Formats: sequence, structure tokens, C-alpha cells
Amino acid sequence: RKMDDLQRVDHITLAVANIEATLRWYTTSFNCRVVRQDATYAEIEFENLTIALSLPSQESPHLAFVRPDAQTFGRLAPARDGRMSLYVSDPAGNLVELLESDVEK
Repeated sequence: RKMDDLQRVDHITLAVANIEATLRWYTTSFNCRVVRQDATYAEIEFENLTIALSLPSQESPHLAFVRPDAQTFGRLAPARDGRMSLYVSDPAGNLVELLESDVEK
């Protein structure tokens, strides 16, 4: 299988109790960039991955993949960043978000 055929992980969302403290830990421990931040959510960008930090009341921990055919898995709804997505569970019960498209950069 060629590398070009591999799926791309868009982001991983972690549930955190304190956005500011967790963001401070990541940005002082690693070379990364804060993409967005508010009181309940933050995104940090690494060379190969974006990690979202979210209060548990806002979003559940999950993996997110870009799938142009995401609508074949069910009904899409607007995601936090405006893209269309839906959530499914893998056989082990882990939450997986399927995004219809990449983020516009």
C-alpha cells in the first residue's frame, strides 16, 4: 500500500479540566503553535498533528479523520470550525469524528 493511500488524522481532542493550565504545559514542554483558544476550548498545532483541548462539558475525547465521503456514514452537521462532520464509534466504543473536508488555511 502506498503512503499516498493512507488516511490523514485531522486532530485528536483531549478532555481537560483546565484549558489554560493544560495549554501552558503543552506550549512550554513542546515546540507547537496555538491556533485558537477560548475559555472552553483550544487547538495546538504540531508539525504532523493538531491537538484540541476541550472541557468535558463541551466535547468528548475523540479522533478526527478527513473523509470526503463522510456523508456515507450518516447525517452531517456543522462542526466547531464550520466544516461538516459526524461522530461514529469504533467497535471498542471510542468516539471518531469524520470530517467532510480539510480546514481552509
